[in-house]
Amino acid sequence: MPFGIFLPRHSTAQVEAAERVVDLSNKSIQMRIDYLTRYGKPFTTLVYIPGHIMLYIGNTTMNGQVVPVTYQNIWGLRPNHANSRSIIGEAVFFPLLRFYPENPELVSLAGKVQFKLGYIE
Repeated sequence: MPFGIFLPRHSTAQVEAAERVVDLSNKSIQMRIDYLTRYGKPFTTLVYIPGHIMLYIGNTTMNGQVVPVTYQNIWGLRPNHANSRSIIGEAVFFPLLRFYPENPELVSLAGKVQFKLGYIE
C-alpha cells in the first residue's frame, strides 16, 4: 500500500474530501486566524481559499504573537488596488497574518471571500 493521503486534483474537491470541514467564510480575518491557531491540527488541516489550498503546519511566534504557518505553492500576493503583484513564485512556509508588515497594502490570504478548514482525520 502506498504511503500518503490521496487527494483530488483541485482545491475545492480537496477540502470537500476532508472528513470534517469548518466554514469560516463569514468570520473576520482575525477570527479566522485565531481559530486556525487554536484548533488547527498540524499536517492534517487543509486551508482552502478559492482556487488555492494550503497545509497548516503549526504555529510560530512573530513579534510576540502566536501565528499559524502554512506550507503552500504560491505565485504571489496582490495589493488592494490589484494593478500589481508581489511575486513569490515557489513553495514556501508562510504565516497567515492580517497584513504583512513588509507591505501593509498586500491582501492577506486569510481575507479572501471564502475560507474553509478541512480536517483530514
